[in-house]
Amino acid sequence: MTKSAIAALGPALLLALAVAPAAALAQAPRDGLAADLPGDGGVLVVGDSLEVLTKPYLQRHLPGVPLTHNAVGGYNSNQIFDLFEESYKPSQSVIVFDAGTNDNPNYPQIVAGNLDAVTKRIGDRCMVVPTIHGLSVGGVGNGGKNRAVRAFAESRPGTQTPNWARVAATRSDLMQPDDLHPTPEGADRRARLIAEGVPAARLDDELRRVTYEQFLPEDDARAIDRLNEYVAAGVTHFILLQRPPYDLARLEQFLSRVAPHVKR
Repeated sequence: MTKSAIAALGPALLLALAVAPAAALAQAPRDGLAADLPGDGGVLVVGDSLEVLTKPYLQRHLPGVPLTHNAVGGYNSNQIFDLFEESYKPSQSVIVFDAGTNDNPNYPQIVAGNLDAVTKRIGDRCMVVPTIHGLSVGGVGNGGKNRAVRAFAESRPGTQTPNWARVAATRSDLMQPDDLHPTPEGADRRARLIAEGVPAARLDDELRRVTYEQFLPEDDARAIDRLNEYVAAGVTHFILLQRPPYDLARLEQFLSRVAPHVKR
């Protein structure tokens, strides 16, 4: 469990508990609860043939999220940017720019330039940009393109980079014989990676879905049941308000016992 971040909020203290892979305590927003994200919560996904294969599984991993999907096999980053231009609406809150597979790896500036172009259109909206697993050209692999993706993410808060390149490189059982396109199981895994990036992007500076509980049962079993009810409903983060007198050590001990039993 990581060190919890506590922020003053009037007479109470704000503690954020993230139901994430490590069920760790996550940092609360810097200025308390941030303003609502731009848009209405919808997600735009644009991409190439990998995204075509991912599409049938993506909505399953993003239940209840308005999803717009525009992908064409064989498209490079320039063409995928055109798809973005066709499909982008200000009502969308998250942009998944799934590009670079068909770019010449000798020119990573192609994907870098298109990522910058998307940013100019969407402002502070969140982005999800999967790392790239494409074919080598003249012995040049995908390192340059992935460095461009990571540099972009490091320079732009609110950008997530699901590591598809690592999955493709280490899980040959999820790849077709061409070592480029995923099998159905691989496409499902890829969809899950992207879907996990969507709430993570939206939670970079603000909480995606929040529920307030002034009192959780101190009984561990009852607390676990209650938290799991929220998780089943799609809640990803919880805000716990602790009234004076503050006993943060006791609260953290309680959460450390409960968190491993929360389904995720």
